[in-house]
Amino acid sequence: TQGVSSAASDVYKRQHLYYRGYRKGEREMVVLTENAVFISKLVISFALYSLLGWACESTYCSIPAKRFINRGFLNGPFCPVYGVGALLVIFLLRPFTQNLLVLFVFGVLVTSVLEYITGFLLEKLFHTTWWDYSKRKFNIKGRVCLRNSLLFGILSVLLLHFINPFVEKLEAWIPEWALPAIAFVFLFYFITDSVITVRSILALSLIHISEPT
Repeated sequence: TQGVSSAASDVYKRQHLYYRGYRKGEREMVVLTENAVFISKLVISFALYSLLGWACESTYCSIPAKRFINRGFLNGPFCPVYGVGALLVIFLLRPFTQNLLVLFVFGVLVTSVLEYITGFLLEKLFHTTWWDYSKRKFNIKGRVCLRNSLLFGILSVLLLHFINPFVEKLEAWIPEWALPAIAFVFLFYFITDSVITVRSILALSLIHISEPT
């Protein structure tokens, strides 16, 4: 009897440990799935805001010039700085969504700092000026200016109140199993386009340097 009882106890322990292991694996799988979905949505949001930023920027510059101007850093229709800026505003300023004044002011600050740092890095890395606000009033070394900063503040308010809720609904409509695939396509594109763009810029810089003065 004691042997049967001991065997039954061992079976129970093995079953209990197996169940605990299964539940632990299940929880880990749930966490892994949630992280994959979150990262996928992050990449998709970055791509959508980069595309939207490119469209707004190109339209804003093309209309007064009366010709099409591609304002993207990449070859394709994307402005990554807008994707980064939108995500920064969403994650940093979401707590201030209901306070329009604070949201606007911090939106101006966050986007202006990002624009200044981006302009500075591009100039130092590629020895090229991608935008120049030196002829506009209240500019800082031509990298940021008051008019654009105020416009970015307004865009920050619109982003959190109207644009991002729409993007979140759009992402919720996409099946979860499809999110990683879509994110991978965008990620692969950005990496490929970035490599091609950087190589082209560096090649042009070398040609410029080698030309006789």
